[in-house]
Amino acid sequence: MTTNQDFCHQYAHASKEDNAKNMNMSYSNGIMYSYQTAIAKKLDNCTLFNCTSYSVSTSRQQEHLRYSLSGTIIEIDGLDDGNRFTKEEIIAGLTYSLKDSVNKFCCSKRESTRNRYLLEIHNLFLTLKRLLNHKVLLKKDLSKELKALIKKEVTSATLEKLVEIEKKEIAKHKKDAIRRAEERRADFQQEVNDFKTGEVNYISYGARDLICNGFDLIKLVDEGKNILTSRHIKIPISHGLKLFRLATTQKDLKETKQDFDFTVNGFPINRIEANGNCYVSCHKFEYSEILRCYHDEYLNQKYK
Repeated sequence: MTTNQDFCHQYAHASKEDNAKNMNMSYSNGIMYSYQTAIAKKLDNCTLFNCTSYSVSTSRQQEHLRYSLSGTIIEIDGLDDGNRFTKEEIIAGLTYSLKDSVNKFCCSKRESTRNRYLLEIHNLFLTLKRLLNHKVLLKKDLSKELKALIKKEVTSATLEKLVEIEKKEIAKHKKDAIRRAEERRADFQQEVNDFKTGEVNYISYGARDLICNGFDLIKLVDEGKNILTSRHIKIPISHGLKLFRLATTQKDLKETKQDFDFTVNGFPINRIEANGNCYVSCHKFEYSEILRCYHDEYLNQKYK
């Protein structure tokens, strides 16, 4: 059995025809399940992601999956338990969410509360537009409520107001998240220290974002045959060396490159920036960390 985190990575790079099961997660026909609830579905041009809140364990699995996915992702809220991402289920979920937000908006007295529900309606509008643009839904199949939302849309003045509100909300949530993370800085720093010394083989997202500036850590394992990332993913040393050479080339050229034929243990290279930082699927490797591992661990033949 692999961890759910590794299983999510496996699904992210599997074909729609693949099938697999791991403890309380499984996928088949392009759909990932948490227990009996579908939380993602792969389509030809995008991935549908169910961001509805469920149990604590399913929410944790959703978080792992969200960090593993790449490409175009359309998040859908308001889906019922046991959904299979059918057209009818998506329309029913969006219609229910729209009715609920409109009803709460009409019943609200305070401006701040009304603005919150306006923002929910705006986000529903954006989700619906993306689903239509990617041909997941067709206009003729929409409920009368969703057709009205698309037909009337939102005035430019309202959109500007909603965008302003959204920016403020995002800034507020980000500030709160930073504050909560700062309260655990010592714990996150200990996680990083333990990973470096070999006490643990992964670090939390909080430690990655606060201590490592959003980048992943790496270290040699298995007597130097493999590289282990702080997301508990192993990379053959030959792949790591190839990535190091590619990153060094782009850094010397001072150019960002996006198209690579080479994959890192099956993970596609999204881009390598002019400073050498590498973005491999959902992983982010800082050039200084790759260089450190190369000089301090690989060249020193730490495991020989």
